Amino acid sequence: MKELTGVFLTDGISRSNVRVAIPALEDMLWLSYRRGNPSNVSHDIHRPIGWSNVSSLYVSREMAYLLGKMYIPESESEYDEIMRARTSFLNNQIVERIKRFSSLFYTELSKAGLLIPEGKLFSNGIVMYGAQDIVYKAFPFLNKELFDSDGLITLAELKKHFDYKGCGVFAAKKSNFSLLLHPYLRRSLSRFNNFNTGFIDKLLKSESDVSPVRVRVDDAYIGYTPSYIDNVEFEFWFGPSYTDDIMSIPEGLTTYVPDDTERFYYPVCKTEFLWENKDGKRQFEMEEVVEDEMPTEKGRYGCRYLHSFYDPKTGVFDHFDGAIRIYNEELMEERKGANMNQMGHRAEYIKLFRIDGKLLLSEWKGLITQYLKDNNDVYRYFKEEVPFKVDMENSSEEKICDYVPQVMHKGDGVRLLLSYHEPLNDNTAFFFSNFDYVTTHSVSGDAADVSVIDLAKCLRRDGIEIENPNCLLMDCKDGFVNLPLIAHCGNTIREDVNKTLNGIRHFLQGLNDNGNEQSYSMGFTWNIDEDRSAVVSFMGAVPDLLKWINSFASIPVDRDELRNWLEVQVKYIHSYGKDNGSPINSTLIQSDGTFFQKRRNIQEDVDLKDVKMEGGGFMAEMSYLLGKEKLASFIDSGAMSFTSMMVVRDLSCDKTGANYLTSPLIASFGETTCSIGKIESMVFVWCEM
Repeated sequence: MKELTGVFLTDGISRSNVRVAIPALEDMLWLSYRRGNPSNVSHDIHRPIGWSNVSSLYVSREMAYLLGKMYIPESESEYDEIMRARTSFLNNQIVERIKRFSSLFYTELSKAGLLIPEGKLFSNGIVMYGAQDIVYKAFPFLNKELFDSDGLITLAELKKHFDYKGCGVFAAKKSNFSLLLHPYLRRSLSRFNNFNTGFIDKLLKSESDVSPVRVRVDDAYIGYTPSYIDNVEFEFWFGPSYTDDIMSIPEGLTTYVPDDTERFYYPVCKTEFLWENKDGKRQFEMEEVVEDEMPTEKGRYGCRYLHSFYDPKTGVFDHFDGAIRIYNEELMEERKGANMNQMGHRAEYIKLFRIDGKLLLSEWKGLITQYLKDNNDVYRYFKEEVPFKVDMENSSEEKICDYVPQVMHKGDGVRLLLSYHEPLNDNTAFFFSNFDYVTTHSVSGDAADVSVIDLAKCLRRDGIEIENPNCLLMDCKDGFVNLPLIAHCGNTIREDVNKTLNGIRHFLQGLNDNGNEQSYSMGFTWNIDEDRSAVVSFMGAVPDLLKWINSFASIPVDRDELRNWLEVQVKYIHSYGKDNGSPINSTLIQSDGTFFQKRRNIQEDVDLKDVKMEGGGFMAEMSYLLGKEKLASFIDSGAMSFTSMMVVRDLSCDKTGANYLTSPLIASFGETTCSIGKIESMVFVWCEM
């Protein structure tokens, strides 16, 4: 499986003016423990691409990020595994939702005389019951005379009997049943997907006395109102400022064809726009020609279509409607090669909405943009810049952070990471866990920066019984220090975690007093529930970490209290430090829920021929491996260099001459110096200049 790290949600304000609060983000993290869900292209449930898991809540100066891992299958067996998990997930999700409300729903359906042997339950945003003509039986006041020849009903008529809940759902005023808009207003024209709520909301808001709105409803299903929940899709999408000079647009047909990248995200062969003069007005038509058949209607191809009239005398649109044109396989092959005005009226035509009366240009623009959701050709046609375009050519371009992790400096602030993992299974009150891992030509195994010995000594001064970690010790002068987590498995977790907090506070104070401004990463872990442990990891330059850790007295170990503590920390971290142009870097955030700034051996990228000491540093003769031309530019510009990383043994305290591991003196506090008696192995790693 190919593994990718991505941002699922943030606490920032979205373009739709929605902000997800920190407790809600933590709740998503908590509920996602041991659970994953399918990942789909463009939120389309019929276009699975892999599997994803929420992994951690990451807080930086800019905002808080809910992070996750996405797994993309790279073989047929991996694809089959993902598909089995996807099918099980979707079935369980629908069944669990239905099971919660089915008894009450069936009771009300039975009282209303609506249950039939062929009836079936479904759920997507609301639990639904489907049967032939169910809508007219459940709502007898919706007699067919209220619907026009295209099958549309006015919004004004619906408002007499229903309140709009959102997401295409109208709740009956006198029962617990709901009316839904037609499924062709959903993504991929499928009930399994969400409604195009951006368009629907804009359409319904355009209703006025002089511009009545008509819509098509789903006559095959009714919903159970108490089961309704909001479905939200966050996307980068907004309306362009098209040209206001409608009369300057030439007559005739224009065709736009998307590139391969855009076609991957939204599979359309082409989009056609047609302007004609008709009866003294300007007639506008537009149609998408799709690549794939409708996922729930095999052999049928549904193409979105728009039609409108512009009156040059009044300077407004006085008619606007949208539909789906459905072609069979034979007609679709012909349609792909023909222009819209050559096809006549041979497609099946399902009108979805209609507006008659005055429609301002600004409203018309917004409706087109929202109806054509995911289609960038509308921007190009109206000579507007595409608001978001995936740059596949430059997306894989190498950056310095591909070789050197971002090192935090004094004044940058603090970063915090929360995650949940399998429970700790140990009886020891305090111990080190979650180590780095080092592989060299002669040794490999769990490892930690040699500074972990100083941390252990400082903790013991505070009365904490903790042993030096049984791991390889590394010494590297590259501006940052990775320390393992301190784990707690005793019977007094609350007291123990806060003893450790005080010990770390004293450790940072000692470093700061000795003028240390390096970046450190460290943290805590403890069992927060019977089935999981919590990991709180943090990173920053010593002065910033000390200032932050002195801003609170204790860290709670119960979940509810931890959520409140987290909110306070997010406010602090957002308030201090500097923004970073690239705050998300997967090389800093490890799958075990900790911050570890990964070091990269230079021999992964170069053929190292000779190394020598010169002027207190290293000089090397090297040749770059194939494809590493960008790396050469980083080196030549002075942005990065390399340094040694040593696996060390036989450390001695220069002041006492004793083994440094058992000496009570702490070198990083300036109490002594430490000499290396034996270098087990040495490699060279990339570093910042």
